[in-house]
Amino acid sequence: MNISRVNFIFFIGFLIFIYLKSVDCSLQSVVTAVEGQCEEIDPTTPCKNILPYTSIYIPNYTTQATIEAKVNLTFSRLSNTDANCKPQGELFACLRNYPPCIVINSTTPEIPLPSLPCNNKCEEMMAVCSQYVLIQDPSFSCSLINSTTGDAQFPEQFTTYDLSSLGGPSVENIQCNSGNGSIVSSEDFRCFAPLETLNKSSVDGLYFFVSEGCALPCPFEIFSESQTKALDGLLAFYILSFIGSTFLLITFGLVADEWSSKNEIVVYYALGNIIFCISYFIPIASTGDFRCSGSPGRYKSQKYDWICALDGVFLQYGALSMLFWFTAFSFDFFLIIRRIILTLVPLITKKYEITMGSTSCWISNTETAYQYIFFYVPSLLALVLMFIFTIYTIIKISKMYKVTPNKDILYFNVKMVIFIVLVLFVFVMFLGFKFYTDVGRYISIIKEWVVCLNSNQGDLTNCKPIELPGFPLKFVNALCVSTLGIIGFFGYGTDRSVYRLYRGSRKIRALFSVCGKNFSSSSITSSSGTPTTDKPSRRSIRLKSNTLGGTTQSSSDSSAEPDRKNTYNETNNINLETTSTTPTLEHSISVSNNNNDIERSSTPILEHSVSVSNNNNNTPTSE
Repeated sequence: MNISRVNFIFFIGFLIFIYLKSVDCSLQSVVTAVEGQCEEIDPTTPCKNILPYTSIYIPNYTTQATIEAKVNLTFSRLSNTDANCKPQGELFACLRNYPPCIVINSTTPEIPLPSLPCNNKCEEMMAVCSQYVLIQDPSFSCSLINSTTGDAQFPEQFTTYDLSSLGGPSVENIQCNSGNGSIVSSEDFRCFAPLETLNKSSVDGLYFFVSEGCALPCPFEIFSESQTKALDGLLAFYILSFIGSTFLLITFGLVADEWSSKNEIVVYYALGNIIFCISYFIPIASTGDFRCSGSPGRYKSQKYDWICALDGVFLQYGALSMLFWFTAFSFDFFLIIRRIILTLVPLITKKYEITMGSTSCWISNTETAYQYIFFYVPSLLALVLMFIFTIYTIIKISKMYKVTPNKDILYFNVKMVIFIVLVLFVFVMFLGFKFYTDVGRYISIIKEWVVCLNSNQGDLTNCKPIELPGFPLKFVNALCVSTLGIIGFFGYGTDRSVYRLYRGSRKIRALFSVCGKNFSSSSITSSSGTPTTDKPSRRSIRLKSNTLGGTTQSSSDSSAEPDRKNTYNETNNINLETTSTTPTLEHSISVSNNNNDIERSSTPILEHSVSVSNNNNNTPTSE
């Protein structure tokens, strides 16, 4: 035998060896792919009452206890979904983890094979559960392929197996499983703490459900401990606002002798802030946590808690009253009617309730239309008017100071502009909170926390505490709202005319008289250095002048009120100077030396004009 023939035989033998080895590997792959056994489903598993069959396929090296633990975790996650997803998700989980066992009898021994879930069952589940499934597994889809066998995990009609190496057919089609089970949840199922296990269909009231049978507890803190302490610290500002507004209410409503349009605005603005502050004090004064309403997980709502309705009315009316009265320049009955309607309609339709993250009752977050119609739209219109008035006022002040550079009047007017701008800023922040608050993001964060809670079997150590974004803006918003009364006090209550108002008040003098003490304001000097009198002023002062010069006689029925008195100093050349005793009220004064009357009348705020004439030659000094 020559060498070439030996080499040829050796080469043929080598090819046969490689072929047999590959066949052996192929047979092992096929056998491995179908290795498993049929078992009766464990009666304790929740899928027992869902699946229409009892014989299930269990792969080798897997136990029903392992499968059941996996199914229980899936069911727990599904409990946090909606009513549409939950039944479809539970059925699909059972079909996937407990496939029916199909026995092939044409081989020896018999071969058990699984019937995989049909693709349409996966699609039906994803149609209602995709938003929840993709949170847990972003890579999941109904077209997944088995990495070991290369077959579809969710076949369209059937899965094909090659059993020729085991004495069976080379093509064995196993129909996919389109099980028609019904959902029967385990009666022993409980939500993980701190969630409350509740039957959604049997409870009544305000609950925040995160799934079909699980609701958030009450109270449920969504702010950190430091953030909560910062919000609680705003109580001091509310107290100062309440005190400042009470002072304004007493000063301009009780002490003042006159009921002017300015006094009216200040009084009702202060009253609105007092009512608004009371809406903040009501939850603090209540016993227990104001947000909760007795039953586990139930939050306060107008339907069951009258105190929530009262708190919501106070907050709504107080906020609207401050907005409208600060915008208005005179009392308008039409405006009052609108405020009452905007407050009462949400009350009548029972829309006041606690919202997540708040401590007071207001219009429900689910009633966005009510919030816009009865608060945001009228409030934004008021803000637009307030902005227009502010711009107009600034322009008028700049023009006035160029003609009459009176620093006292300028100081007052600039202070009032700053006051208006501050209040405008506060209300912009107050109303803007609705639009820069991402409620959808907040809900998503809470849902992620609940998913983490379920994934860790109720163990919170691996879940980050809930921390909602945007807290600095919320704190600035709360801080601004709590200072409205303080700003009002410094804007209206710190003017020098308030001191003169107390000294010139008939009511204060009568009070001191009853107490047996002498009280006189005759020695009080106005801001211009002119002595004032105790008598109240008339709305017009009439002065008559001798045509030959010399003296000017007063023929008014009563002397000027301290905060309106003007001093006239006449010389032989008939030079007249006028000095306003208070920058808080503006005057238009016309002086003539031809026995003409001098008339003084109130003009719109922030205007001051003086006209002096001699022998019918008018010389305007300012306008």
